[in-house]
Amino acid sequence: MNSKHIILFCMIAGTSACYLQSFNSSSLRCSSSSDTYSCSNDILHGVSFFSPRSQSANAAREMVGWHPFTHRYDTDCCYGVLTITPEFTQSFRNSRMADALFGTDTISISGSLVANRGENDILADYFGLSPAYQSQVTFDPRIRNTIVAFNAFVGFDALVRGLYLTAQVPYVNTRWELRPCETTFEDGSDIPYPAGYMDETEIFAPNPCFVNALTCGEPFGQVTEPILFGRFGELRTKNAVSDIQIALGYDFISREHGYAGLNLRFAIPTGTRPHSRYLFEPIVGNGKHWELGLGFDGRLLLWEKDGDQQFNFFGVVNLVHLFNARQCRSFDFKCNGFGRRWLLLKEFFEGNYIGSTIPAINRTTLPVNVRMNIQMDLAIMFEYTYRNFLFDIGYSAYIRSAEKIDPIDAPCLREFGVKGIQDVTFLNGEFSNTTQSRATLHGDYFIDQALVADENSPVFIQDCAIDYHSGASPRLITQKLFFHIGGSFGKDCYRVVPFIGFGGEIEFEGINENNTCLSNENTLSQWGAWMKVGASFN
Repeated sequence: MNSKHIILFCMIAGTSACYLQSFNSSSLRCSSSSDTYSCSNDILHGVSFFSPRSQSANAAREMVGWHPFTHRYDTDCCYGVLTITPEFTQSFRNSRMADALFGTDTISISGSLVANRGENDILADYFGLSPAYQSQVTFDPRIRNTIVAFNAFVGFDALVRGLYLTAQVPYVNTRWELRPCETTFEDGSDIPYPAGYMDETEIFAPNPCFVNALTCGEPFGQVTEPILFGRFGELRTKNAVSDIQIALGYDFISREHGYAGLNLRFAIPTGTRPHSRYLFEPIVGNGKHWELGLGFDGRLLLWEKDGDQQFNFFGVVNLVHLFNARQCRSFDFKCNGFGRRWLLLKEFFEGNYIGSTIPAINRTTLPVNVRMNIQMDLAIMFEYTYRNFLFDIGYSAYIRSAEKIDPIDAPCLREFGVKGIQDVTFLNGEFSNTTQSRATLHGDYFIDQALVADENSPVFIQDCAIDYHSGASPRLITQKLFFHIGGSFGKDCYRVVPFIGFGGEIEFEGINENNTCLSNENTLSQWGAWMKVGASFN
């Protein structure tokens, strides 16, 4: 590899590093438009959907261990390499995932009759809890993945020197737990809803605690539907083949001292599709997105001694676009803060309330098209080899741009109005048309004269009130350190050379500054350990 080739290699690596830095230097902007979050002093904020990287997108796991047998310069024949890589991963810094959903890992719930309610307390009344109810819930989410990745590399040097094909097929078992822990200070079981508030007569709250209400809550009074989406649930498990990744590449430089090449990449979405039935919904793969893009792969020999020892530098950059995928997401309304998807809505017909109240999330969970403009998986690695022994150590960065969401059909909300803390019937038993369009998840704390209904009741919800950004994953950045130790059995001249190795990785969320408006970036910190077994075929 001559000096021109070295310069080219460094330019590609440097461009990728600058690209990462440009992503890392900016933060989310906040406004009241439909394309951005509204920023306030509320503790509670976040998105309704947690979306980490696909289990298939792991350049580090793919590149380690088998590189002595791929991208060969010394053959004019076709050859191949097959590997099986079992890996186990588990999340840590779990409170950061709770931050992504709520802005904190601890929330407070209190009813409308509780004196001195906290300004960020969630109103218990909305969830079938007593108006005297008071509790606190702490979340400790956890994600575990068991992955078996099958990889293949085929060199077509007999046809075109430097031409190759790679394929990755990971089978994944993923287990997600929101793990809410609730401390109840007052259950209010002997304090009913007043007559007219939830039904014509006094009724007692049906749910014993907030976690139960979001897990298996039932209808009550004139609330005719249970919460159908965004539930807490218990341990949720999915099994599927994650995205099948295929790359067709060509090494335009192939020498003893290194190689450099480009590849055309695409991914077949064989994982699971999000349905938003659960707030912390397990996902295998990238959410059913087809992927298409380009990749760079290269090696540079830095040092060699006696033909027995080598020190190499490797670089991989994969850039892809994620096309539209149809998914179901839950959304807030644009006005009056976070979590309005959990408000109660009155249903009307020809301008009159019909005695049916429903959780808003049952109507604001909608089919949408989701796309991401770019995803980058970058890895650099140093490798030391001594005869048949190798040691790899490296750094990886993953970047995914913010999701873009487009509605498929207009939501049907024009016959609904926000109930807030208004009654459903008058004392004489007649249905009440009063609405409270300014109600928040916290009840009446922030609203002056909150007990006063909309002057022009009923006020109906407009289709444009849906905040599609509230269900979209923001830009995601993670950074990773990884290592691998392995060895082969036999010589390159053998027709079959088996090899084995062990390694691990530790991944951190890339940006999570405490002084930002939104302190989360919907990211996942995790560690992983793998064993890589394979063989090369000459």
